[in-house]
Amino acid sequence: MSPSYLGSIFDQLTTSVVMLDSEFTVSYVNASAEALFHRSSHQLLDASFESFFEYSEEIQHLIRAASLSEAPVIEHDATWGIRGQKPIRVDVVASPIDQSGEISVLLEIQNIERSVRFDHEEQMRKKQETTQELVRGVAHEIKNPLGGIRGAAQLLALEFENSDLIEYTNIIIEEADRLRNLVDRMLGSRDVGLFAQLNIHKVVDRVYQLALAECGERIKFVCDFDPSIPDIMADKEQMIQAVLNVVRNAIEALDESATPNAQITLKTRIVRQVLLGKKKVRLACRLEIIDNGPGIPEKLKSDVFFPMISGRAKGTGLGLSITQQIMHRQGGMIEHDSVPGRTNFSLYFPIEQSK
Repeated sequence: MSPSYLGSIFDQLTTSVVMLDSEFTVSYVNASAEALFHRSSHQLLDASFESFFEYSEEIQHLIRAASLSEAPVIEHDATWGIRGQKPIRVDVVASPIDQSGEISVLLEIQNIERSVRFDHEEQMRKKQETTQELVRGVAHEIKNPLGGIRGAAQLLALEFENSDLIEYTNIIIEEADRLRNLVDRMLGSRDVGLFAQLNIHKVVDRVYQLALAECGERIKFVCDFDPSIPDIMADKEQMIQAVLNVVRNAIEALDESATPNAQITLKTRIVRQVLLGKKKVRLACRLEIIDNGPGIPEKLKSDVFFPMISGRAKGTGLGLSITQQIMHRQGGMIEHDSVPGRTNFSLYFPIEQSK
């Protein structure tokens, strides 16, 4: 096999692969290693491996132990402080490679946090699918008698057309319509949508205009866009709905908490080597919706995407559930990270599908 062919195979791995020469400088990295270190191969190659860490004593010990060993050296649940990043937990296998009498070290690095997150997402996905089917069943059972109630109220309205009682029949009809709309939202749409080339910033700009019309100047919006992001393949209307649901959630959380200097940031960036569901994509667009509100209550963090779950007094608990359904249908993913004073919902859209 040619080196280029082997390189293309290694680039498909979710495990980060790094080859160090006898001087412990980087001689090869795969695509996952670039994503792990948040650096391109041009920045990594021919550089001292230890230079990428805030503290490197443990790294030095691991590499030297492997270079002096005849068998792989394995380290479980190591904490690596990569420069410019928060510490990450990794499993590492360091194997000595004899290359014409010179010992190189091959590092296989597995990001534990990403594996744990992937397992968690799979479990959540299965639970949510079960919950959605249950909700759909209940919603259908509600719609049938609701239609009967509305029809009976309309017949009564004809009888009481010239009576003061018409006010009560109108209330019944209006409330039946309101419940029907709520049930329709619970059912959601199974339509995949009309895929077309789409500039993500047109979606965000549309949502920004709608949000600005709703909340006026009481909330400051900050837009931080990367104009180099290529078009994605997606359904425009569904994407607007997905993003708008998250932004409205942020607006309501800021309003209900009366957060001083309330602010929502809309930020786009390109990310590489991302797992979207069970599929690994080399290139994706990440849209972050960040607010400075009170944060998601700890007891709700693992359930925010379930229908009917809301931490707000006036919330229906449907917005985020619908957004997640849309993201899955569009081949993307949504995740969140929340602490008091900063809640960040990240929406990932694959760019490769647009090719």
